[in-house]
Amino acid sequence: NSAHTRYNLPILSGRKKRQKSFELGAYKIQFADFVGAEKAILVGIDEAENKGERVEGLFLKARLYSAWSPKDPAKADKVITVYEALIADEKVSVPKKAVALNELAMFHFSQKDEKNIEAALKALKKIDMNGSDSYHKSIYHYNLGRVKEKLPSEGWKDKYDHFYDSVDSNPYFDDAIDKAYALLISKEKTEEAVTLSSMLVKRNTVQVFITTDSTKFF
Repeated sequence: NSAHTRYNLPILSGRKKRQKSFELGAYKIQFADFVGAEKAILVGIDEAENKGERVEGLFLKARLYSAWSPKDPAKADKVITVYEALIADEKVSVPKKAVALNELAMFHFSQKDEKNIEAALKALKKIDMNGSDSYHKSIYHYNLGRVKEKLPSEGWKDKYDHFYDSVDSNPYFDDAIDKAYALLISKEKTEEAVTLSSMLVKRNTVQVFITTDSTKFF
């Protein structure tokens, strides 16, 4: 009967409804249903009852516009607007601001032109490394090194220091290790390579042998 049917209907709490909206939005982004994703995410944000839920929704909204922007360049401004709002919000935690700055930087970096690369560097430099855990700190240093690789005005040592700091924060970060060694090989910096190798060996992450030929690392 109708009463029995109503009794057995699943009743979602407000939190679960918002979470389902965000999950639906993230799912639709994966399949490039950007209009549907935007609708779901905005519903979740509108129903958010606390700052944490709203911040979660805003991050998802920024990532949506970032994925959407290659097909609709007008969405690029929205990416920047949402991230800048998160960064400027005094109630957003330092670690969350760092994530927003990093994602904003990587959005600029993906545009590849010099103006955007400079903007990426500016955003990354604002990150409070002391307010981030080792995992995230490793990513931020790695991205700083990558961005500076695209700027001829940046010296090799400054770039290398970021890759080294990335590895120091996370000695299992293979991409950072590869970048560090590639830079040392290109500059024939044996002493720095020995230091890096010693650090990795002490962490028991890799066994590296260096020949007297500074261009060869095994």
